[in-house]
Amino acid sequence: MIDQQTFDSLNKYDWDLIILDLTRYAKDCLDIFSNAKVKVPKDRQPVDFAKEAIKLLYGGERHWDQSKYPDVTKFLKNSVIDSLISNAISSPDVKKKAKTQIPVNSGESEEALNLSDIIKSKEPTAEMEIIAEEIVSKIRYANKDDDDATLVLEELVKYSKSREISADLGIGIEEVRKIIKRIRRRAKDSLDA
Repeated sequence: MIDQQTFDSLNKYDWDLIILDLTRYAKDCLDIFSNAKVKVPKDRQPVDFAKEAIKLLYGGERHWDQSKYPDVTKFLKNSVIDSLISNAISSPDVKKKAKTQIPVNSGESEEALNLSDIIKSKEPTAEMEIIAEEIVSKIRYANKDDDDATLVLEELVKYSKSREISADLGIGIEEVRKIIKRIRRRAKDSLDA
C-alpha cells in the first residue's frame, strides 16, 4: 500500500482526464508496435493498460518518486505503461520463439544504432522485431527527461529523416542533428549498461 502523503497527493489529480491521456498514450504505443509489425496482445485494450497502471500505483506496486517525477502522468506513461506494454509484448503468449539470436556488439559505431537499417536489412523475424522494440523502449527511457529528444526520437521511430524532422517540428536542422547525437549517446550508454 502507499503512504498517506502519496495517497493525498494522488487524490488531487483529475483522474478522468488522466485515464483518457494514459489510454491515448497506450494506444499510440501499441500502434507504433503494430506498425513495426510486432505482435501486440489482442486481448488487452489501451484502456486496460491505463487502468492497470493506476491500480499498480495506488496499490503501491509501483513507487512514484515525486521528486524525480513531479508529474504523475509522465511517470505513469514512461515508467508504468511502457513497462506493462513491453512485458505484454514479450510474454510467451504473444511472441514467437525465434531460431536465431542477434548478437549485440557494444563496440559498434553510432550508425549501428539506426534501427530502420537493422530491420530493413532482411525480412525481420518476430524475435528481431521484439528485440528492436525492446531497444526502442530502452532508448525512450534513457531520453524520457529530455522533451526535445523525446519528440525527435518518436519521429526517428517513424523512420523520418533529419530534414523531415526539422520541418515537422519546426526545429533547425543543426539542432535536430545535435538532438540525434544526444539520443545516440544515451542509447549507447543505456544499451551498454
